[in-house]
Amino acid sequence: MTPFLRYLSYPIKKGSLMKNTANIHEERHKHANLEALLDEVKQEAETANKNWEEMQERHNKALRLLALSCLKNKILETKLAEIQTRHSELLSEFNRRICEDSGDDLQFCIIN
Repeated sequence: MTPFLRYLSYPIKKGSLMKNTANIHEERHKHANLEALLDEVKQEAETANKNWEEMQERHNKALRLLALSCLKNKILETKLAEIQTRHSELLSEFNRRICEDSGDDLQFCIIN
């Protein structure tokens, strides 16, 4: 005989049926409370997951904007270097022409 069948074969004492019924109702009440709590936890987990996904989207967008900004900065740095080189060339050409046209001593020419 299994332990469960042996348990069922014990005689029921007076009042124990009422006690068992009360225990069953209490356990059902606990079970309902736990199910409600589980539903709350599931809802919070879904909200947290949604918030996490939104944060990841914002993060990825920020990374794309940062990469674009870095690319624009590189382009601007390159253009600035080109402009500085061209400025230096024009200044050298200007100085050369001033010195040639003035006929003055080279010590009075604009030095680059």
